[in-house]
Amino acid sequence: MKKGLLVVLLLIMITSVSYAEEVVVVLPDFDVLLNGSKIENIKEPYPFIHYKDITYMPLTWEMAAALGLQVIWSDEEGLKVNKATESVAYDSDLGAVNVLKRRYKAGVIEFPVEVNGKTVDQAAEFPLLNYKNITYFPMTYDYMVDAFDTNLSFDTSKGLQISVDPSLPVSYPLPLTFDYVVEAETLRDKEILITDHFILKKAIEGIGYQLLINLNHDELNGQVLNVKVDYFDEYGRYDYTTKLVSGMLYQTDHNGRDVYMNTLFLPAYITRIEVQVELIKKSTVLSKIETFKQLNGVTIEIVHANDITKTMLEQGEMKYMLASGNRCMAYSNQIDDRLIAYAAMEHIGKDFVYDEPVNIVTFIEDGVVKSMKNDYVGSLAKLSRYDAVNVNPYGYMDQLEGLVGEYVVDEFFSSFIYLYDENKLLQRMVIVRDILE
Repeated sequence: MKKGLLVVLLLIMITSVSYAEEVVVVLPDFDVLLNGSKIENIKEPYPFIHYKDITYMPLTWEMAAALGLQVIWSDEEGLKVNKATESVAYDSDLGAVNVLKRRYKAGVIEFPVEVNGKTVDQAAEFPLLNYKNITYFPMTYDYMVDAFDTNLSFDTSKGLQISVDPSLPVSYPLPLTFDYVVEAETLRDKEILITDHFILKKAIEGIGYQLLINLNHDELNGQVLNVKVDYFDEYGRYDYTTKLVSGMLYQTDHNGRDVYMNTLFLPAYITRIEVQVELIKKSTVLSKIETFKQLNGVTIEIVHANDITKTMLEQGEMKYMLASGNRCMAYSNQIDDRLIAYAAMEHIGKDFVYDEPVNIVTFIEDGVVKSMKNDYVGSLAKLSRYDAVNVNPYGYMDQLEGLVGEYVVDEFFSSFIYLYDENKLLQRMVIVRDILE
């Protein structure tokens, strides 16, 4: 049975139940974040509401699934809510119009409700409510933490933050993928390739091929776009992969323009490339970030370039810095930088950032700076290697420079700085706001 049909049946069953006392509710005037994703409350068909200075959440199928809850309804026994064995990434159909300061009417429900096998006392100070024929639960500590095992916090800048029990496995919708196989000789001869999702055309200066994204697909609007290219040599063997787009928010544009995103380079020995266009739901990206942070104890900071110093990077007993994101697969709790890219953009309201990873560049000046091979562990550089670090705004893509004395010995692209503890576990991420903007 499809999810939409389940929701409709649940609504039909609960609609037939009457409720007695009417109460007045309003929409909260602060943000609500669910598993890291902001709830667009003014557009939600079943918004979060406020009653007696307590926020109430709608127990829709989608909301229950996102919080790892199982909802069962019957005419004889009423509503039963229990813990589920997994959670599902939240996704909602927006389109409603809710007004912040307007007073809405809700009702106190009369049918029996059980939570984890215990009957709910409807004579309590904060009763369960019925609004738009959906049961609403007060977001008290007893329900949210003790009964549902969710994490709940509030602060004036971020608002109300709710996250699912991190021990629960999370089910995510599969991304949309579109795959294109391109013969290199054909592209070289024709100098242009037009597909349903992108165009590759010879750059004016004759170096490489410009990648232009087609923004005419309404069904893709609001999803997160990634584009990667796999290269194959003259023997048909896989050679390497490059990411041309990471974390771009796809925004439909019917003005007939294709947006330039990056340049694809085609070495002479390459005979075939395979281009994959991937689109991920925004809520999935943000939920994965939140789950990753909780499971790994990782903090993510967004800072200005001028605030980055060696002392700042070493805070929290950090010992290493990731030198090359391309070679991070050996580190078990490394997160996909495409997700980080979008999460950062969502935070500061941007639509695109340049991609990671970066290459190591080492400078040795007349033997003053000696070889420091022992200062690298795999792709991790010891922070103790440097006397100082700083972001150079005049370098290519604003390099993060590692200095020994007066000499620059290493350069890294500094969009995302990954910091590791003495056990080589990722603990902190520093995102440089200036570069993203």
